[in-house]
Amino acid sequence: MALKFDANADARFAEAVRAVAAMAPPADPDNLSGMAVDFDHYLWRCPSIRHVDVTAGEDPARLLTAHCQAEQAASPERVAAEIEQAWLQDLRYADWETHFLRVTSTSVRLAVATMIDKAGYYITGSIIVGWTEPTVP
Repeated sequence: MALKFDANADARFAEAVRAVAAMAPPADPDNLSGMAVDFDHYLWRCPSIRHVDVTAGEDPARLLTAHCQAEQAASPERVAAEIEQAWLQDLRYADWETHFLRVTSTSVRLAVATMIDKAGYYITGSIIVGWTEPTVP
């Protein structure tokens, strides 16, 4: 379910993630590292992206974070469409997913969650795109 351009979408996304976390465990480090490789691979394939840095964390609300730098000429709307397409076509698991897209004039943020199957694990993440060299905390 895509949640965007709605005042309550962020709250609905957070509630969906809480619900899946209540019924499934987060991905273990091996599964998380495999998804991190996929994030790196598929985000690099987006024509507007020129730098990708994926990190894994222990926060169940954001297990993966991809910091990306966009081409200077790319519009936020174009970048948003490309990363959302990469998420929907190549990165999410087929059983369940939710995402929340926030687009401003200077950044694009795609918050994501997916679950491998009804008896499996879930993965959460953020794809954060800006137009300057990304700084990774």
